[in-house]
Amino acid sequence: MNPYIGLLISATDTTNQAGGTGAWDQYIAAFKSALITNIPVGQWYEEPSTRSGIGHGAGGDKKGYDTAAGNLVNYNPLPSVIVTGGTQAAQECQYYTTAIPIVVASAGDLSVLTGNNFTGCTNGQINTDISDERIKIMNNQWNPIAVMVAGNDAVPPVKTAMNYVLGKLGGKGTPVPLRNNTDITNLPTTLAGLKKQNGLNVLYVCSDPFVRTNGTAVVQAAQKLKMKTMHEFGEWVGPGPHNHGGDLSYGPNFTTLFQRAAGYVDQILNGASAADLPIFEPQVADCVQTP
Repeated sequence: MNPYIGLLISATDTTNQAGGTGAWDQYIAAFKSALITNIPVGQWYEEPSTRSGIGHGAGGDKKGYDTAAGNLVNYNPLPSVIVTGGTQAAQECQYYTTAIPIVVASAGDLSVLTGNNFTGCTNGQINTDISDERIKIMNNQWNPIAVMVAGNDAVPPVKTAMNYVLGKLGGKGTPVPLRNNTDITNLPTTLAGLKKQNGLNVLYVCSDPFVRTNGTAVVQAAQKLKMKTMHEFGEWVGPGPHNHGGDLSYGPNFTTLFQRAAGYVDQILNGASAADLPIFEPQVADCVQTP
């Protein structure tokens, strides 16, 4: 039987499009290039068009994930493997199927998934050793007066990461939730108020698909106030159609995570059980500083 691959990669950037390509297309391309098994064009089920009804990424929208995941498990023939990104997207896929193997290319925390039909990679978001190194780099680079720790704290691994960083920063850290479009719209005012109040000069961002989707707006709000920005992942940093223009990041390489996910898929298509393939959890040695 010919293998079919279902793809639900949870975030693209709707504010920083280049010719209609999404910010995560480069990682999907890395996954496809690393896959040894030949999957002809007609045997890919890609689910970008149903996400939030906008033709881009679900960007943290549970309804968008739900629709896309439901579509994937109802194709005929059924996908041999589903490849996804993000904890929430993986949960939605698993809600619809406990039989089709799910390979998660990157997620903050896979411990919330149940059963035996998944494997993949975490991105080190709740690894405290990685967070410690990131904080150390930030402090050495900028000696911050005050740090705003921003993220979608409605997402459990993001909340865990935020709380850990705030604990390490002590009185220097201020939490700011970014849960919805109103929070993003109000961010410039929020930042300006904190800068006036406590000398805020660094923004530390904890990522999830929603914040990632609005990444350019987040970075620009900080930089207009001459604040530096520290991020978990490299795609936040520097110019270009796929990046958000941030100043500094420290974390695992996303291209490597997606390539590793391709290795999992090859093994499953050759008869391995997802349950027998150990979750990859990056350590400090797997991380890079950008730039």
